[in-house]
Amino acid sequence: TNSVAGKYSASAPAAINGKAKPVNPIAIAPTNTAPTAGMGSPKLNGFITVVLPFVAMERPQTSPWIYALLGCSITMLFGLFNSFGVLLKPLEQTMGWSRLTISVAFSLYTWVYSLSTPVMGWLDDRVGPRAVYALGAGLIGAGLLLASSARTAVQFDLAFGVIAASGAGALWAPTLSNVTKRFHGSAAQWRATTLVVMGNSVGFLFFPPLVGIALRRGGWRVAIAAMAL
Repeated sequence: TNSVAGKYSASAPAAINGKAKPVNPIAIAPTNTAPTAGMGSPKLNGFITVVLPFVAMERPQTSPWIYALLGCSITMLFGLFNSFGVLLKPLEQTMGWSRLTISVAFSLYTWVYSLSTPVMGWLDDRVGPRAVYALGAGLIGAGLLLASSARTAVQFDLAFGVIAASGAGALWAPTLSNVTKRFHGSAAQWRATTLVVMGNSVGFLFFPPLVGIALRRGGWRVAIAAMAL
């Protein structure tokens, strides 16, 4: 064949005018050069054989219903804020504040929560839900801890009605938006959305009795501190 002929013609000295021409040793150097140090060694080949299948392996996709259940657990946290009515009488008795003064905190919470919800939704579109949830959890925890140590009604109103309420905005819009995206185009989208919304009502059912138990055991400061945790 041509390849075989080319091989032998390359290795034989060329003749010019009947005289043998010296052959350049570089031209007839073998094409199969030795591998670079470390390449093709048994250890490296064994490592590639073991690790490569795991690298190439596709990660199993998380079921969208996991996100729906997580969304339900997040919206349940509204039950913490809606346990405020349990705290009215203890605050009135221990701090001497009127119910009107105490109610200002919840009124502020309603307004600030409503205003912070679209802001948290805007942040969710730009930085993602993880950062928004971290921000919301930090604001809620800090606000409730500050409220548990408040000495005046103004301090309590700002801590509960402004700081903690700002974090509550991260509970609703980002959660509903991300769960809806997971079920986009699916017939189960409405069921997943209903599950997320249902978490709000479930929180109403469970958290007020739990806050009442903490209230009886340690007073309103311990109860609000427990809400923060």
